[in-house]
Amino acid sequence: MKKLLLFAFLTSMLGSYSQSTRTTVSNGNATNPLIWDCTCLPQPGEHLIINHNVVLDVDWGYLSGSLTINQGASLTQDLTTRNISVGGTGVLNNKGTLTIRNLLLASSGSLSNTGTIGVTANLLVTTGSTFSNSSLINISDTLGIQGTISNNAGTINVATFLNAGTYDNNTNGNLYVSSILYTNTVFNNNGWVTVNLDFLNSGDATNNMIMDIKQNFYNGDSLMNTAEFINNGLVSVGNNWFNSEDVNGTGQFCIANYTANSGNITGTLDFCDKTGGNIDANSGTIAGTVTYCNTNCNVGEIELEKQTEVKIYPIPFEQQLNISIVEQGNLSVRIFDVTGQELIFVPLQNGVNSLNFELSAGIYFCRIYKNGEVYHVSKLVK
Repeated sequence: MKKLLLFAFLTSMLGSYSQSTRTTVSNGNATNPLIWDCTCLPQPGEHLIINHNVVLDVDWGYLSGSLTINQGASLTQDLTTRNISVGGTGVLNNKGTLTIRNLLLASSGSLSNTGTIGVTANLLVTTGSTFSNSSLINISDTLGIQGTISNNAGTINVATFLNAGTYDNNTNGNLYVSSILYTNTVFNNNGWVTVNLDFLNSGDATNNMIMDIKQNFYNGDSLMNTAEFINNGLVSVGNNWFNSEDVNGTGQFCIANYTANSGNITGTLDFCDKTGGNIDANSGTIAGTVTYCNTNCNVGEIELEKQTEVKIYPIPFEQQLNISIVEQGNLSVRIFDVTGQELIFVPLQNGVNSLNFELSAGIYFCRIYKNGEVYHVSKLVK
């Protein structure tokens, strides 16, 4: 028995430091040796390259080595309980399609996504790990962050967002949270954030573009730290707005209902409270040059547009949508629903493009591409 245990230990250690590269040669189960070019079972620490449609019929973990899913290929769980963990020096690079129950980035593990990832439960990014997204990720339950996430012109759809690390929603990045967004460390938005319920900040949050909060906005901390929310863009709040710490910036708050401040408000902010008046209840400090409804706003009807030669009309639209673009190159438009699912792809030409879409009433995201790169982002209402 001791010899068997020793053999298993040595085998796992050798696998952990192996640098062999294993590439798929056909579709099939991950535990089938015949789908790999080595006609063997891949070991921990090896570099795996998936060029086919592979069924994950066992949990996978990486403390070293790498897993690459190339464009047009897929790694899909056979059950609803499969998990992948990446830690140490392990690297997961997805260019195709990955479907898994739980995805864990631990220690110094890293994930890069330019394809599509579907997580049917939780995605956890622990301390020291990094995650870069430039495409689409759907998370059915919780995104938990202790490490670092950069959302680079990609889309992340998640039920609950919990941030105790660093989250950067970069230019043209889209974050859609169907429940609650809570952040108590660093949260930076230079793209588009939609929160279907409440936004709660007890750390350092900065908005330089668009945040659409359907219910309540809370800025405050009960852990003896200072919560600061800097707004240099537009924040739309569908219900109530509360601040018990520090709010500043040069942007605008567009608030549908009640506003209460027991903290500090500074900067050159503009508050537009749709119930009328200034801050409804103020027991704190309002300094700087704070104005009230200098710029009109319509809660729930915000739009994000890059400063490009693009006009999209009418909004809202019935069936025909006109896209006017003054630009040369390989142009196209993609329409997504609020879950991030792509519904329509249409090539565009320089000039006015009149398009007819059979879509249900609702909110959609429009992305215009030039030579394969995101050129313009808008919100559509039908």
